[in-house]
Amino acid sequence: MTIFPTYITCRQGVAAAARRLAAARIEGKRPVEILPRDFTERVVKGTVLSVELHNCLNRAISGELAVQAPDGIDLKQNQQPVTLAAGRRRAFPFELARAAANPANA
Repeated sequence: MTIFPTYITCRQGVAAAARRLAAARIEGKRPVEILPRDFTERVVKGTVLSVELHNCLNRAISGELAVQAPDGIDLKQNQQPVTLAAGRRRAFPFELARAAANPANA
């Protein structure tokens, strides 16, 4: 699969196509979209880093999300279990235990 649109037709109609697609097993596509969000407040101890996951598959997934913070930032926990239903999105919060603001930031 690619990022380009694909048009699917079915002689048996739209309902039959929908059933077939729901039962299909998607392969060759990145299963999860990982979306780290910008900080919305000053980076200090207690600030929350939000990482959103989007399940790009038509089946449930489970695993573990591990975040590696850059130098100057420590997380209270850097791993969380993940279970996402087909096509679902969910944000995972990671609280900062220690943070040093980068002086180059304006």
